[in-house]
Amino acid sequence: MKMRKLDVMELMLLAALWGGSFILIRYAVPDFGPFALILVRVGLGALLLIPLLQLKGQTTAFRKHWFHACAVGLFSSAVPFLLFAYAMVDVTGSFASIVNAGTPIWGAIIAYLWLGESLNRNRIFGLLLGVLGVIVLVWGKLNFGDQGLGWPVIAVLGATLMYGISASYTKAIPYRCSAFGNCNGQSGWFNNDSAAFGHSLLARYAT
Repeated sequence: MKMRKLDVMELMLLAALWGGSFILIRYAVPDFGPFALILVRVGLGALLLIPLLQLKGQTTAFRKHWFHACAVGLFSSAVPFLLFAYAMVDVTGSFASIVNAGTPIWGAIIAYLWLGESLNRNRIFGLLLGVLGVIVLVWGKLNFGDQGLGWPVIAVLGATLMYGISASYTKAIPYRCSAFGNCNGQSGWFNNDSAAFGHSLLARYAT
């Protein structure tokens, strides 16, 4: 399918927003800490998106499928956002954003194993090339000593894995979570009822 100019412009805008967020996190996380920073980020997004959920008339659908919405919010936002923020106390935003570009690798592998999606020769070659690129990128940083970057690097890779799981989960469930429903699922991890567990799991959708 041929992409329209508007599609290209939207992709470039999204790339700028998402790429820029890594830089901002890198500068802010040493002062705020991972949890507080992402809590503010998510809270501001929730203030806007939760009312929009009601305006769009999707409240009933969200209540009916709250479990799936919360699961999508967990895998696509809560865990990856926390992992990225933790990692960027030590690694640069540019490094995290480059490794994040490897998300489709996990997406393709998980979709193959979980959903049975086919992998032709071109896809397999692309996957192998991508895996090789990630190995080259992180190999020199996998030092788990006191001053090493091993665990931050693992955190970044873990975040991309969560995105891959989220993509397949979203395809597998009957309920298609909208951005607004996803936001509610993410913010659900901050409920007072689940504070002991939810405070370690953060949410997404404010850039």
